[in-house]
Amino acid sequence: MIKTFFAEIFSIFFHPIVFALLLPLIVVYRQSSSSLYALKWMIFSSLFVFVGVILLLIARWKGIFSDFDISKKEERPLFYYVALFLALAYFLVSLLIKGLFFSLSIVALGIVLALIVFRIVNHFAKASIHVASVSAFILTIIILFNLIDIWGLLLLSIIFFVGWSRVFLKKHKLNEVVIGGIFGILITVIIFLIAKYIYG
Repeated sequence: MIKTFFAEIFSIFFHPIVFALLLPLIVVYRQSSSSLYALKWMIFSSLFVFVGVILLLIARWKGIFSDFDISKKEERPLFYYVALFLALAYFLVSLLIKGLFFSLSIVALGIVLALIVFRIVNHFAKASIHVASVSAFILTIIILFNLIDIWGLLLLSIIFFVGWSRVFLKKHKLNEVVIGGIFGILITVIIFLIAKYIYG
């Protein structure tokens, strides 16, 4: 009972939607040091997230998805295509408004890349989007704020707990959690290398 409660708490509080809302705020604040500017971009970004959530709710209501986690592997391709469309739209809008040298343009590029990779991976395994998202988010925080210390280790432990929660709740098998974590980290590293190359 207590384990189930904690597993559900970790799955809810560390849901990919939470990271989709927080990441623009943190990344823009790190680049600009302006809370107001970062908040503005978070609100702008949340519009795309809101559209995605509404589409997910409609699809769930119509029975296209069996649950909000899209637990069935065969239901995931549609989710990836819709999410990819929204991510591409976000990427193009951020390019038009701010150009390629804006941090959120690079983040949007990373999300597009991640969705393409996960769509391909879905042919072979149902990788955990929860674990991929938390891995990417935490690694981003560690790199951006140079948290090579006890705080970085504490943040990394969250990945373990989210992975445990997904397996415990029977939403994923252990290999699907590991695959999600590996790809979340790899894609994040690739995006940071691209950003380093672009920014010189």
